[in-house]
Amino acid sequence: MSTTLNLSARSSGSRSANAALLVAHPGHEGLLYGWLKAQSPTVFVLTDGSGGSAVSRLGFSSTLMRSAGAKPGLIFGSKPDRAWYNAILSCDVAPFRAAANSIASECIATSIEELVCDPVEFYNPMHDLANAMAHSVVSMIKARTGRRPKVYSYMIEQRRDGVAADQKIVLSTDVIQR
Repeated sequence: MSTTLNLSARSSGSRSANAALLVAHPGHEGLLYGWLKAQSPTVFVLTDGSGGSAVSRLGFSSTLMRSAGAKPGLIFGSKPDRAWYNAILSCDVAPFRAAANSIASECIATSIEELVCDPVEFYNPMHDLANAMAHSVVSMIKARTGRRPKVYSYMIEQRRDGVAADQKIVLSTDVIQR
């Protein structure tokens, strides 16, 4: 069953839930700028966006996020891209587990009700792992508190295979134009 987060109803500026955003790379939050303005979520960014250039992209994301009224989480570009990809290649789950634990603890402390995350698109492993981490975070929250925040994802890359996300965010025209 598909769950769609309707942002048209949220464009009035009133928050409907305490929300968080978990993305793999800086810049992804820009795809949801209208939602950021409407929700003022806590934003978790796994990589610093440096890719192969070794130059962080967190500055732009931080400015964009703050202009929308969102706030950075404790995990905000905590490791360069290469460190995350090296962990993947060496099958080292420790950094993923530590980040998930930190995010879950912060989500519990701030009573997060909705967690929006990168989708599984089989395009970039960090996008897919950010989604898996979001579901792990929700499981941790459920185990520790009995609460289960809703999880939503949004499209990053253009899907060509017609496969729809289980849960998605649909942006209305007025929200996109913000």
